[in-house]
Amino acid sequence: MAHRDTSKTIGSIAGLLIAAGAASGQTWQGPLTLPNGDLEITLKLAERADGWVGTLDIPAQSIARAPLADIEWGDNGALSFRAAIEGMEIANHPVFNLQLNDGDLSGSVFQGAMSFNAVLDRTSDTAVMGRSQEPKLPLPYRATDVTIPVEIGGELAHEMAGTLTLPDAEKFGDGPYPAAVLLSGSGPQDRDEAIMGHKPFLVLSDRLTRAGIAVLRCDDRGTGLSGGTFAGATMAERADDARAQVLWLAERKDIGKIGIIGHSEGGIIAPMVAAGDSIEDAEDDGVAYLVLLAGPSVPGGQIIAEQSAEMSRRSGEDEDKITTLRDNNLELFNAIGPEGSEEEMLEVVTRVVKEQRPDAPEQFRQQIIDSMLAQLEDPWLRHFVSFDPATVLVEVDEPVLALFGEKDVQVLPSQNAEPAREALKDNADATVEVLDGLNHLFQPAKTGLVDEYGASEITFDESVMERIAAWINERFGNATGK
Repeated sequence: MAHRDTSKTIGSIAGLLIAAGAASGQTWQGPLTLPNGDLEITLKLAERADGWVGTLDIPAQSIARAPLADIEWGDNGALSFRAAIEGMEIANHPVFNLQLNDGDLSGSVFQGAMSFNAVLDRTSDTAVMGRSQEPKLPLPYRATDVTIPVEIGGELAHEMAGTLTLPDAEKFGDGPYPAAVLLSGSGPQDRDEAIMGHKPFLVLSDRLTRAGIAVLRCDDRGTGLSGGTFAGATMAERADDARAQVLWLAERKDIGKIGIIGHSEGGIIAPMVAAGDSIEDAEDDGVAYLVLLAGPSVPGGQIIAEQSAEMSRRSGEDEDKITTLRDNNLELFNAIGPEGSEEEMLEVVTRVVKEQRPDAPEQFRQQIIDSMLAQLEDPWLRHFVSFDPATVLVEVDEPVLALFGEKDVQVLPSQNAEPAREALKDNADATVEVLDGLNHLFQPAKTGLVDEYGASEITFDESVMERIAAWINERFGNATGK
């Protein structure tokens, strides 16, 4: 799953990625001059009816499409904005003050007490992308930006922005085509599920569309060009967004059977939609199949506890410390579950911090306690750690293809594959398989640790994408209607 708690600074080249959203319209690229050398950045801007939106990429820092806030672009060419980088305090967000002169944007970037110079040139919005598997223009299919309304209780809640790709009509006819909605993992993700220089959903949608399958992928709510608020949104609320995408596709005459491909947390949300655990009064969820990629099948508290333990183990940590870490995590997550109370949560957090930081000054320990309590109040986390995916997975009677990477350290196949098989045992068309040598992103891997993600040239294993496309087409490729 994507990491929600990270820290990033422009002055440092370290950090894990939380992907934010994509914008289209104007693309600007160029160097940000630091004391130790230049740092290439990409700025994307688009004008909507309610103002400008945009994103910032800093590939060397694994910052992909951080959303821009407080954008002001005056008639005199002065542009200012703040880059809202996930996991960074607002006070430390880099602030850009740029001026349009002679075809370039140049000016200063401020971060805390530091300032840097930037000079950005306007580039093609369809500039060649960095990874070898990413599609190059011209595309052998149709790609269209779309906006999808999400209605809750009969009222418009927000709109989702995304891209719909349709197969080449000359090769596959005018449809209806089998279709897939892509659902990303945890954390604010853009429509490409960009992570550490890779765009897994862009690559997957390209392969599926070339195989005759229409694909819809959207920026998460409150991310990129999508409306709504991401912070605090639970999986049940994200399921509402997913259901809206399915229902929107179902209205199109060129779309046939519709399925959901969910990665990581998206692999929990997909069965929630298929099982009808989403928008009220929806008579037909419209879901014909599910493809679950590293989808958890046990409660999230257990997922995080084992994930942390396995990452520490593969990094060479002492086994006694690993056991203590796992036990502490499970105790914390039990305290914030449905049966936990605020008093119990405070007691557990205080004891864990004292055990882990016995020599720290009391004031410092209290700061850690306060910070942890604030994080544990997150509605998303409270829902995630206690929700059991098997309770909805067992209700799914549509065809299911559930795949796990054998090297995955984030959703461990040893923890999740067998519960998935058990939950799906009465489903006549369900396959659960662990694929050798692949990590959480379905890249070939040695350790499976997160630091391998960006280092890999492969974004998505080709054989897995071929497997998914063939599986869908075997069932729905010749569909003639909904």
